[in-house]
Amino acid sequence: MAVATPGPATQQARTGARTLFCVLGVSTPLLHAVVSIFKGALEGEGGACALVVGNTVSDMREGWAASGAGSPASTIFTSDSPDDTTVELFSRAGARMIVAVEDFVDAAIYLRAARGMSTPHALRFLTQTLSTLAPALTGGQALLLRSRHADAPLESLLACLFDFIGRDAIDVAAVLRRIGAAGEETLRGYAQTHFPFREAEPPPADELAVMRALAQSYQPLLSGRAMAAASWPTELFLDWDRPGDFLHGPVDLTGPARFIVCGPYLHLPLGRWRARFLVRIADNWSGNRMSLDIFSHEVLAGVAADLPAEGLYEFDVGFEVSSAYAPLEARIQIQQGAIEGAFELVAVDFVAEQPGES
Repeated sequence: MAVATPGPATQQARTGARTLFCVLGVSTPLLHAVVSIFKGALEGEGGACALVVGNTVSDMREGWAASGAGSPASTIFTSDSPDDTTVELFSRAGARMIVAVEDFVDAAIYLRAARGMSTPHALRFLTQTLSTLAPALTGGQALLLRSRHADAPLESLLACLFDFIGRDAIDVAAVLRRIGAAGEETLRGYAQTHFPFREAEPPPADELAVMRALAQSYQPLLSGRAMAAASWPTELFLDWDRPGDFLHGPVDLTGPARFIVCGPYLHLPLGRWRARFLVRIADNWSGNRMSLDIFSHEVLAGVAADLPAEGLYEFDVGFEVSSAYAPLEARIQIQQGAIEGAFELVAVDFVAEQPGES
């Protein structure tokens, strides 16, 4: 199986007599299958293996303490939504990290079906996971298992896993029996057998189009490359005049000073970014003033400007993402009451800035 491997593995992370491993990824049958197979393989090769599931360092510490009974020879930490501190901790500890990621759209469809999420919530969860995993996905030290590896035989996967962790040759047949699989079975086949799910109904065409549009921005991470740019579909932003409704065309400015557009509560990897908002103004004959800020627990950056009577205009603002786990919200408001006018959010794009750029 051709897998993008990180080169010479670092020394195995150990605490006491236990060897630590880390399996992270997007919540899909692929991740669940990799955890199951790896755990079964370790148990067959070297004694008991504890499984600790959590998203924060606190979760992991509690799970670690609880897993001590029976003195397992190894421990697998796993998460489908680790926060930034957890990913950093495993990287610093030198734990062998395996990251399993599925096709973006397939993962979003799975989250809809398996967790009952709406499309916007599934995309928020998915961009959160990928953004927090970005250092592991792009750092070159983790074993990255992607959709294209899912059709390789399990024998190849096991050989790859054990080569990555620096273990000697294993009894593949015995491991396959332990996990209830056949040698010619693929990772995808194993996942479908042991972690089946069924989509109640396919996403509507317009929601599928939004999934595909957003997928283009996060695709580099799935290939082990840094995200250089992103575009967020305007359909994911909320019309603040209509609680719970998403944007559908222009917003009527008539009314008091207020927030008019907020959202979309998606995520970006750590680092400095520059956002560009392209807007269209119409019939704003009395004039007004607009402010726009980027919010994530606090205001990260903002800009304000007088609105013209009509036309297509661009606003840009730079900001720092210090927590990829925290959602980002763009908040657009008019600062004066209006008796006429229309506002349309046309496009929202981001470009990653290099250190020192502003």
